[in-house]
Amino acid sequence: MTDARHHKTLQPALSLPLGRASIAGAGLLACSILVSVAVVFLRSERDRTLRESGTFLIPRDIVSDPSARADILFWGTRKLLMLPLALAVGARAPRQSAT
Repeated sequence: MTDARHHKTLQPALSLPLGRASIAGAGLLACSILVSVAVVFLRSERDRTLRESGTFLIPRDIVSDPSARADILFWGTRKLLMLPLALAVGARAPRQSAT
């Protein structure tokens, strides 16, 4: 009984409505970010090489900070642990009967 009730409460959260407005909004957001980065990069006085663009987007001083390393390790560990956990929970989810 609790498994069926739990499954019904999770179902709306798992089915994301992706309408035209949300897809267009995500595309508009991505384009505005890309254009902003391109404008800032082209107006900078650095060399415009591939290596300089990488250090422009992710500066070494910020990445080498101990707090940033801890954040990256925490993010990576969480992703590595949550994937098998999500697969295990998905495999144990009760199947809906077609009635």
